[in-house]
Amino acid sequence: MGNDHVTARLNFKKSDQDASMYFFNSFDVLFKKQGENETMQQNFRIAYGEGFRFDEAYKLMNGRSINKTFVMTDRQDRDIRQEINATAYMDFKNVDKYGNFEIVKVYGYDLEKKLSEYPIKDFENESVKNKIVTDLKNGDIASAIMKTANGDLEMRISANAQFDKLNLYDNKMKPLSKAVIKEVENKETVKQGTAKSQSKKQDENKPGKSTSKVIMKPDQGQDKNPSLRVG
Repeated sequence: MGNDHVTARLNFKKSDQDASMYFFNSFDVLFKKQGENETMQQNFRIAYGEGFRFDEAYKLMNGRSINKTFVMTDRQDRDIRQEINATAYMDFKNVDKYGNFEIVKVYGYDLEKKLSEYPIKDFENESVKNKIVTDLKNGDIASAIMKTANGDLEMRISANAQFDKLNLYDNKMKPLSKAVIKEVENKETVKQGTAKSQSKKQDENKPGKSTSKVIMKPDQGQDKNPSLRVG
């Protein structure tokens, strides 16, 4: 895929009841990134609603985050299933008893909110926004143009659910320097500050301004991004 070397090995098991039947239980992915000598191997099991496609497996092994709807099956009653939307990533610091990196599912990683924190050009255009959001949810690299003090800056973006942020790169996929990122963030801070100031002035000019109460919901106050580790 691209300039990386990726291969899959399919794992089948013969049926204990019928010798002519085989079950596709899992597949191993061998991934060697361009320019690196080490080959990474990961096993992905086949499970209804909970597994990953080959292309998704490659993206996870490449450090990407993937948002999708999982079908969680009750361990006690296999007929009870629940659809849950989550963002998955591979934790390269933790390995399970089979030697596989753990895959973590994060609930509450809000891509649109993260993107709105940056001065993305034409982001108010629905087609532009949907294209970027869809690319990131699929674990792809999204292209965007940021508005900075020195003019428009073309860059690449990837989702990072593990650290609740976005990764920013230049158009050659080199991570942006802290100075450039700070410049982009400062640009957005100025824009947000101006918007808040204008909003405040408008509210002050409205007659009969009143206060409102905020009611805490049951899920507020909990962890921002609770995670569930799965094998």
